[in-house]
Amino acid sequence: MNRIGHIISVPTVCLAIMSLSLIGMTGYTSAGDQILSSDLVSRVSSQGTADEHRGAALVYRERARQLEAEAAQYAREAAGIKQDTKGFRRGALKMAAGSLQSQADEMKQLSINHQKQADSMTAHQKE
Repeated sequence: MNRIGHIISVPTVCLAIMSLSLIGMTGYTSAGDQILSSDLVSRVSSQGTADEHRGAALVYRERARQLEAEAAQYAREAAGIKQDTKGFRRGALKMAAGSLQSQADEMKQLSINHQKQADSMTAHQKE
């Protein structure tokens, strides 16, 4: 292999490996969220009770906390990188952190929605 081919392929291969591993990790997280969401959706359909909605809100809030912790870990790792040829590793870690934070924000919103629904149901029951 000539020198130019070697220079081009090594960073490309490294980037591909890091990207796939990070995508795999966030893909695993997304799969867990889909299972969690499907389970909650089936239990807390439109006929769900106020307590079921509060339980769903709690589960979503906890999942958001976990995702935020993972995102913060990736962000810390990205910030701690001193030597990074062309910034590939740092960029991949920042991208993973952003993706996890986005998922955490979605979980927070789902938690808020379920809590509002539970509060609304409780208010209607008191009337």
